[in-house]
Amino acid sequence: MDRVALLLYRQPRFEPRPQHEFADALEDLRLGVNMIEAQSIAPTMSASAQDALAAMFASLAAHFRGLGRGRVAPLGDDLLEKIDSAIGEATACTATTHACVAAIVGMRHNPLPRRAAVSTDGQ
Repeated sequence: MDRVALLLYRQPRFEPRPQHEFADALEDLRLGVNMIEAQSIAPTMSASAQDALAAMFASLAAHFRGLGRGRVAPLGDDLLEKIDSAIGEATACTATTHACVAAIVGMRHNPLPRRAAVSTDGQ
């Protein structure tokens, strides 16, 4: 990917602090690749899976708009519920590829790797 080359200027050189900036840039790139993968297969998925993906992407968009305005809010349970719902719908859909499921799971684990799954059945 040529976008990786755009990140190289952020690679740590002499100071320990830029390591985190470079890691953040790689996480952002990974998240973007996962979003593209999920969006590319979405049109062939069931209506309920498409709705779950649309809700997830709308919440992600709102989160990133806030970041763009300088608001650094943690990802909340609402977004996690939507991602978990999208994972459930995608795995139930026969048109979903393994790469698409992996991409959605990657979106779930990339920003919050240690957060437990949010129950969507009220338990």
